[in-house]
Amino acid sequence: MPNKRNVVLNARERSSRAKNVRLSERRRVARLKRYGIFGILFVFLVVLFFIGIRQPAVRISRIVITSGSGINKTKLRPIVMRALSGEYAYIVPRDSIFFFSVSGIRNAILSARPRVATVSVSRVGYNSISISLEPRTPLARWCGGVSTSTPTNNFLHEVTAVSNGRCYLFDGTGFLYGKTKSHLASSTLFVATDTPLAPYLIYAPLVGAVNITATGTDFVGNTVSHSSELPHVFDFARKIRSFGATVFAVVLRGDEVDLFLKNGTRITYVLGDESPAFSLLFAVKDKISFRDNSLLYVDLRFSGKVYFKKRDLMMRKMVGKTSFQNF
Repeated sequence: MPNKRNVVLNARERSSRAKNVRLSERRRVARLKRYGIFGILFVFLVVLFFIGIRQPAVRISRIVITSGSGINKTKLRPIVMRALSGEYAYIVPRDSIFFFSVSGIRNAILSARPRVATVSVSRVGYNSISISLEPRTPLARWCGGVSTSTPTNNFLHEVTAVSNGRCYLFDGTGFLYGKTKSHLASSTLFVATDTPLAPYLIYAPLVGAVNITATGTDFVGNTVSHSSELPHVFDFARKIRSFGATVFAVVLRGDEVDLFLKNGTRITYVLGDESPAFSLLFAVKDKISFRDNSLLYVDLRFSGKVYFKKRDLMMRKMVGKTSFQNF
């Protein structure tokens, strides 16, 4: 016969276990209810978010563009609007004031307008943006490449003009960004364009295998080789003025430079040796003259030595009539 004490204890244990089961079930149900409420609230907030970002009040409808001279602001607006059209993953509109792509707008403008150097984009309120543009500063004009590997005494024989007869403006990085009008003849040279910092025509190869003589080629977007060294070349060309002469063209042949004066005289030196080349030229200033058209060329490529050749009298008279005085 079971002990009464044991029976009572067993009954209490069963009752305690039943209470624990009911309490655990109530907790599980309460937890599921909380999850359900949080889930419904989350879905509601997501729906509210997507409805909100599609409201006209928070979508870009006004674009303010400020720029320097030479940039057509009217034609830029459609470019920006195309960059803002469409949606991200077919959900978020690209013209949302909160999610529009600054880099997308910048890249679209730079690709369509090479004259633009920098693009700054900022929010103005909840439905408008401000775009500030800075144009490229023209350093000089690139007009073609070089046709010979050795210097010649005839500028027109040494260079290869581009097939369309134009020159191209380039900035301090050597980037070609705009065409200019150019006319090149056997005895005259005239270029009408934006005023660059350096008033010289540059004939140099382009970075990469670019065929300069290809018909119909647009060279905008290419880069002039040795562009980082050109400022030193231009400084040397300016110093030539102290000898009463003016450089009109710079020809880069590998690691050598030919400076052609308006009277046709050629000055040749090694690229990067502008300072010693000028010192050599200054040392012989009393022995040579650039003013009387007497020099055919001056060679400064050899350390401590200056080689020059003079024209005969007949050639001097001819040079005086066919110089590049129209530049």
